[in-house]
Amino acid sequence: MSGRQSPIQPGAASTSSGVVVSTPLPSSAARSPSNPTLDMVLDRLNDWGDRMDTLDEHMAGFRRSLQRIDERMDTVVGRVDAVERWATEDATESTGAPAVEEDPANTTPQPPVLTTASGKARARSPPPSPHSSRHA
Repeated sequence: MSGRQSPIQPGAASTSSGVVVSTPLPSSAARSPSNPTLDMVLDRLNDWGDRMDTLDEHMAGFRRSLQRIDERMDTVVGRVDAVERWATEDATESTGAPAVEEDPANTTPQPPVLTTASGKARARSPPPSPHSSRHA
């Protein structure tokens, strides 16, 4: 090992054969009251350990909540797809013409077509863009 020894962990002792034997750290009940600084540090470590356990529980709950939200979104997407298929099929049946597929490259929003009381179709103008350069 080129003269290097492995570092010994706190609470561990090395035997003459080089085997590292772990000894448990004293609990707060078994410690002597002669070292208040050590007691304070160990109490802080215990508090931090408890806080980490609580944080782990919160994170596990958060992951479960995200999983449920993801499942609900999958359900919503499935329902939207079903309604879109139904609307496309309904439009095909009522007009007798195949529905027009939208070009995925076309990202320009198209104004919806409205029917007036007299049965004439008219296109509704889209709302003004909040980024338009016209100012009143």
